[in-house]
Amino acid sequence: MSIVKDTFLTYRAPRKTIKSIITSSGESQALLFLILGSILHFFGSIPFLIKSSGDVALTVFLSANFIGVVILAPLIFYFFAVLGKLGAVVIGWKISWMHSRIALFWALYVVFPLTMVRGLLSYAPKTYDETLQVVLSFTIFAIFLFYWFVGMNEANKLKVGA
Repeated sequence: MSIVKDTFLTYRAPRKTIKSIITSSGESQALLFLILGSILHFFGSIPFLIKSSGDVALTVFLSANFIGVVILAPLIFYFFAVLGKLGAVVIGWKISWMHSRIALFWALYVVFPLTMVRGLLSYAPKTYDETLQVVLSFTIFAIFLFYWFVGMNEANKLKVGA
């Protein structure tokens, strides 16, 4: 299936789609999910970043955020994939290192449409702006954690191990 179709199928049937992604993806596709997810999250956040740049020059502000989201964040996500794998081992799950990465990176990638919606809604009326952004950010984070857990659970069901 195509990555766009899989993205929207994940919202409709998360367990089935994530299991398909985990079983059919390799290391190169995991890296694709991570890089593409990081870039799309950056572009989805641009309206929010423009609005919150304040007195800082916009090019400097966007450049710094680009470096943080697209260059540094993938390194941090590899670290979180290791923590996820170790957490799974602690609770008795047998998940391969690659499946741990795929579950995390797919969860990051698949929530990018919500980040884009959050960016567009950053131009909501002033009375709702901050509250709306906080609520949307927590909601996106909760959905991200849900998809990561579903991915780890589906990887555990494969019983691949180590």
